[in-house]
Amino acid sequence: MLHTYINNLPSTERVILLIRHAERDPIDDMKDALQIRLTEKGHTDSENLGRSLAPLGPFSVYHSPVPRCMETAFMIIKGLSSESSLKGQLLELGGPYVKGDWMELVRRTRSEGPSNFIRQWFDTSQHNDIMVPLEEAALFSISFLKEQLNNNKTSVINVSHDWNLMILREYFFNLRHEDEGMPDFLDGIALFSKGEDLHLKYHDKIITL
Repeated sequence: MLHTYINNLPSTERVILLIRHAERDPIDDMKDALQIRLTEKGHTDSENLGRSLAPLGPFSVYHSPVPRCMETAFMIIKGLSSESSLKGQLLELGGPYVKGDWMELVRRTRSEGPSNFIRQWFDTSQHNDIMVPLEEAALFSISFLKEQLNNNKTSVINVSHDWNLMILREYFFNLRHEDEGMPDFLDGIALFSKGEDLHLKYHDKIITL
């Protein structure tokens, strides 16, 4: 499985990837969302992604504290070169944009529907009591990725969630989920430097930060 964010990445430069976890079982109730695990296809796809990325390695692999992200990271490592290493979980890859009560977030997404909830979150101050505003969330995330680029000796894979990708996708690329759909499983965004410039890449779109 060769995802479009891999195409045309510089093989001579370190790259920082933020990807969504692999295919999971359905989430029937948001209150159970954190416990849902990968499907067998999710395991296989993760290992295949590791094989596709191996020529760009070695990689340090981090993941959200949520179990399906840990599973994804473990299987990606199986497909990567032996020089790559699984580093463990980082809270920054979970939900740092949630500042309120989780069950209140569950209640509102049930009431409004996930798509409408996200639009209200991104566009207005309606949910600022439980969610960090879009700009603040995006700048926090890009600062975290820049820090990894500066401080790691290898390229990095960060296994995270669809909302984490959507924050960067909308803020930096002006791509709305109503038009683009939700990010696919194992979809990703890449950060890398080329010369003096710092680039952020999503599929075939590249911006200079």
